[in-house]
Amino acid sequence: MTSPWRRSVEARSAVALHALTAAPKWALFLVVLAVVVGGLLLTGLPATLLLGALALFLGWLAYLAWPALAPGQRGLRLLTVLLVAAAAIARFSAS
Repeated sequence: MTSPWRRSVEARSAVALHALTAAPKWALFLVVLAVVVGGLLLTGLPATLLLGALALFLGWLAYLAWPALAPGQRGLRLLTVLLVAAAAIARFSAS
């Protein structure tokens, strides 16, 4: 049974998810790659904003996929979000 909060998030995310699935796969890859490279090459606030936005994006996707994931997959998704968030914090403190 899903909570009202999860149903609300899923309903609000439907349009964005549809747009993501309709876009070419290579385009999303290039955008994520550009954000990662930009976030790792820059320091200070710009790097923090890029990597923070990526962490939020990955966290959102992980939240939506969570019920369908096996425990090992959940751990990897959580680890990825935490690593990107840690990189954002490290880039901010490097300035």
